[in-house]
Amino acid sequence: MNGNYAESAGLDPIRDGIAVEGPTGPYANIIAVREADKDKPWVKKLIAAYHSAEVKQFVRTTVKDSVIPAW
Repeated sequence: MNGNYAESAGLDPIRDGIAVEGPTGPYANIIAVREADKDKPWVKKLIAAYHSAEVKQFVRTTVKDSVIPAW
């Protein structure tokens, strides 16, 4: 069950789960770009923004334990 469904049912995905997928599991989100774009400045900016403290805090406060940040 996805963590967001568990939370909406009043469960804590970390505490109440039978098993909890780690941050490197098969369903981890990744940033993917075309090979031709991999070295472009906007890609580096996107990755830096995604790994920023602001985004990490947003994830933690918005979805709580439904998402486990890998960074």
